[in-house]
Amino acid sequence: MMASTAETIHGATLTPRHRRWRDLSGWRLSFGLCLGPIASALLFALIQIFNMGATADDILAGTFGLLAFGMLWALVGGWIYLLAVVRTRRKIARMECLLLGIVLTNLIAPALFAITFAIEGWGGITEIIDDSDVSYFFALLLFSELLFSLPGLLSGWLFWRFGVRPAPVPQPDLTAVFD
Repeated sequence: MMASTAETIHGATLTPRHRRWRDLSGWRLSFGLCLGPIASALLFALIQIFNMGATADDILAGTFGLLAFGMLWALVGGWIYLLAVVRTRRKIARMECLLLGIVLTNLIAPALFAITFAIEGWGGITEIIDDSDVSYFFALLLFSELLFSLPGLLSGWLFWRFGVRPAPVPQPDLTAVFD
């Protein structure tokens, strides 16, 4: 009987695009999660630069606020996923990292609306909408979700590249050769 070239966990084969939970480093995972919000904050700053009504102070305050909230959001959301899903499955794949980056980045706007609603109620939400048509607002929100999917993909890639990938590649179990 030939040994497979990859290790299995719970019947699933681990390839070079997978890493085991036990091989991951907590500080590397946190570092990888923090890199992603930088892409979203830079995109926000770029969009605000072309906004004729935005001042330099508005751009800086918005960018640093999004950066700080994005890093906190990525750390909390990422670690919840890592502890709830990855730790129980004992492995993580590259595709999971990419999808985690997209999901976390796309949930920033709804999270900000939820926080605004919790603090200020409907008055804060109507202030954000700024007396514009509600359908226009939701179309803009949908467009921003699509727009932020690319930085989310970059966020997931950065998480994989700097947080997960440095862990050792799973080696095949050669003891099965002697059974």
